[in-house]
Parts: sequence; C-alpha cells; structure tokens
Amino acid sequence: MLSARRLRHADRRSRTGCQDGAEKTALRIDLWTKEMMIDEMTDFFYQTLMTMADTYDRATQHQELVEEMKKFAHEFYHKSREKQMQENKA
Repeated sequence: MLSARRLRHADRRSRTGCQDGAEKTALRIDLWTKEMMIDEMTDFFYQTLMTMADTYDRATQHQELVEEMKKFAHEFYHKSREKQMQENKA
C-alpha cells in the first residue's frame, strides 16, 4: 500500500513497457519529471528491479538467478544511498 507521501508523488514517475515478439526487443517509455529527486529515483529503480525478480521467479522458478537479481538490487540501492550521502557532504 502506498503511504500518503508516496501517493502524492506517484504521478511523478511511471514506466511502461511491452515486448515486440517479432523483433524480440523491449519497447519502454520512461516518464520522469524534473521535480523527481535522486533518492526517489533510487527507490523507484530498486522497486522495479525487485518486481522484475519476482516476475522472473513466478515465470521460471529459477531461484538462483532470482536471488542474484535481488542481491544486485540491494547492492545498487545501498551504493546509491552511500553515493548520495558522500555528495551531500561535499
């Protein structure tokens, strides 16, 4: 469930995608606004990566690969947060 803060900002970002079966390519449209903060983008990417891992899990049951995807998502999230903190100190 979205928190009140998240609900107010839910219209700031969106990702839509579909796959071209004939070309085997993904079409995606990223919709961002200039007001979106880096920490919000980090959260959004983390949530997207975790959702992709869950979708892959349901489709394939390849637990080892799913765990690698989730591990990457966690590492990405923490590295991004660390980088933000370093930049904020500078």
